[in-house]
This record gives sequence, structure tokens and C-alpha cells, in this order.
Amino acid sequence: MPKNIRNHSRSSARAWWMWSVLLLAIAVTYFITQPQPLRQERITYPAQPVPRIVLPSPIPIPEKTSEQKIKEGAQIFERLMGESDPFFIGNKYYPPFGIAWLRGIVEANKKGELLITPVTTFPGASSTLMASGYNGQKMEIEISLLKLWGFVNVDYPVTKYDSRVAKHTFMNGMVHEALHLRGQKKEFFDFSENSTDTQRVYEERLKEELRVWPIMIINVIRPLRVVGQPLNNDDIEADGILRGCKDDPSCPLFVEFIKKRFRDPYQK
Repeated sequence: MPKNIRNHSRSSARAWWMWSVLLLAIAVTYFITQPQPLRQERITYPAQPVPRIVLPSPIPIPEKTSEQKIKEGAQIFERLMGESDPFFIGNKYYPPFGIAWLRGIVEANKKGELLITPVTTFPGASSTLMASGYNGQKMEIEISLLKLWGFVNVDYPVTKYDSRVAKHTFMNGMVHEALHLRGQKKEFFDFSENSTDTQRVYEERLKEELRVWPIMIINVIRPLRVVGQPLNNDDIEADGILRGCKDDPSCPLFVEFIKKRFRDPYQK
């Protein structure tokens, strides 16, 4: 091999080695000068007791007094009287039979022939909402404020039931009592209220209920159900039973239904 070629090869090898050493030195220097991430030590904290949270006892809601219920019942009475106005266009869905009787009640009341009187309760049946009779020579429909309060706040509260249930029960009750007043003479009511023959009174009043209930069911309750209006459970059940009896009020099932629900409001 020529001498000049041999010297050139040695120079190239030496240069390559020097550049390698230089690059390695640069790399080491760069690595050393770069900031290193801190090593995170796991810190173990001593166990702490879990504090016990004691919730205060709920404050009991006091039971309303009879005076409070009567006062609120009077407010409910005034509201339902307004909502039941048969001349109000919003009540045009109510069956014509019922509208006619409600208008008759309003007109008789304006003439002073019929009294609509809220009372605390009835002596014979606290579960009775309405009753009819005579006050002197005037016809009278009485409404129990305590029962009205219980009906709206306990039996059918608006939190669970449609508010129209109370309205329809009130309207139906007024028509129901008007049917009693127009279907019987004053002597019938005087006897019911004052007689000591409780068995005979019960039989006569039961007979009267068996007369009026089918009229109400066929002409008011059933038409309301047909158009999907909400009603109380008794009205719905009564219609179902009478339907099953093919609208025969002497049917034993229907008679038994009325017996279970009828309470004479005046007999103690």
C-alpha cells in the first residue's frame, strides 16, 4: 500500500475517534446539567378516628286543633261554593241534570227558601259530609266543616289526588241533598231528626238513600266517568256495582253497599 494512502487512513480513524469522544462528552455534560425530577416519597399519615355525626331529632308537626280544622274547613267551604257555581262557563262539562239541580239550589237560596249552612259536625255520624232537612219552615243543606277539612287534607289530599275530586264530591253532594229535599215532605225530615224509634228512622232513611243514589249514579256520576272526570272512590264503586246489577237498585249487592256506607247524621 502506498505510504500516502496509509497515512490518510490513520488520520481518518483518529479523527473519527476524537469526534466520538467529543460527542460522548457533550451527551454526558447535557445529562448532568439537566434538572432531575424530584423523587416523591410516600407519606403515611397516622389513622384518625372518624367523627360521629349526630343528627338532631326531627321536630314533630303538631296535630291541628279542632278550632284550626274548623277555620280551614270554612275556607275550603267558601272556595268549593265558588268553584261549584252552575252558571260558571268552566262547569259546562258537568252533566245537564246536575247543572239544573245546582241552579235550582242557587235560586232557592237567593229567594230565602233554602239555607246552605256550614256546621261543625253532625251528632250522629262524624263521617257524614252533608245532610238535608228543615230549619223551621225552610229547607236546609248542612255541610260539616270538620269532615270537609278531613276530606281535602286526609282522605283525598291534592298531593296524591286530583283537586277536582273534592269539587265533584261537593257538587254531587249538593245535588244529592237537593234530591232528598224535593223528594220528601217536611214531616219525613222532622221524624228522622226527632223520633226516638231509631230502627224505624234507620229503615226510612235507608229506603230514601236507595231511592236517591241510583238517580245520582245514572244522571250525574256515570256521565262524569264517561268523560273521564275524577271522582271519589265511593262514587266509582257505587256506579260499578249498579252497573253489575243492571241498574236495579233492589239488587242485594247494591243494597248491601248502601247499608255499609249509610249513617243517619241526626241519630246519636
